[in-house]
Amino acid sequence: MKKYAETSLRYLLSTFGIFLVAIGIALSVYANLGINCLNATAYAFNIKFPQLSLGFYNFAFFTLCMLLQMAVLGKRFKAIDLLQLPANFLLS
Repeated sequence: MKKYAETSLRYLLSTFGIFLVAIGIALSVYANLGINCLNATAYAFNIKFPQLSLGFYNFAFFTLCMLLQMAVLGKRFKAIDLLQLPANFLLS
């Protein structure tokens, strides 16, 4: 039971951290403070094609990165690694 509580706490803290990062990204973009290198691709697409949101482009880019990770790792990619997808959705 202790391991379950520890794992739950880790996921809760990770989710909270993801929300903080997402808020930081949004505030820095809207305040014209600049962006980091991971969000530059999504930001460029958002500027060129403003019909879709920055969050959508972030989700698409990070999902593409995850698919590339799956291709590179092959059989070493574990099922637990698919939890990156909901984390990606929360961040976007």
